Amino acid sequence: MIKSKTHSKATPTCATQKTYNAAKPTPVVTPTATHDDIAKRAHEIYIKNGCPQGQCEQNWQQAEHELRVQSLTAPTKQR
Repeated sequence: MIKSKTHSKATPTCATQKTYNAAKPTPVVTPTATHDDIAKRAHEIYIKNGCPQGQCEQNWQQAEHELRVQSLTAPTKQR
């Protein structure tokens, strides 16, 4: 008996994701937040809230959420 192998192709992860506009065949680059972007925003939230101890995970999650919403509502650049 011969077994067939199926190979799955993993998609690479990078700081920008390319999507395609149906009306125009040129790729549209959608920026995603980097680790440094999230860390900077989480620190800003920490300072704004009076430097409370024990809130680092909540600050990080809030920063991720804010940056994700911001990237979804910001106009995209075309290459």
